[in-house]
Amino acid sequence: MTTVTILRRQDGSITGFEAKGHAMYAENGADIVCAGISAILQTAVLGITEVLKLDAGYELSGGQAALILSRECDKQKEADIVLETMLCGLKSLQMAHGEYLSIKERRCK
Repeated sequence: MTTVTILRRQDGSITGFEAKGHAMYAENGADIVCAGISAILQTAVLGITEVLKLDAGYELSGGQAALILSRECDKQKEADIVLETMLCGLKSLQMAHGEYLSIKERRCK
């Protein structure tokens, strides 16, 4: 199962995400759930780093992905649009394949 943890500031804005694990829907190379999760997360990273040009730390590697916005984000509204859209995509995937994807939210300072 893949677990995606959405990181939110106290004001509700998303500051990043952490994803761990493999969906295990099918064997490696045929796992459409894992591919869907990866595509959604990678698109969010590209939206943040390439489109909005925001300073963010990110990691995308076998079975793990993470993105953390810098604390001083001058485009937080735009970042929220990208990251809330990412979350909508993940929730849609979870509705169809919930036994392979868990979404959690955590408040951070």
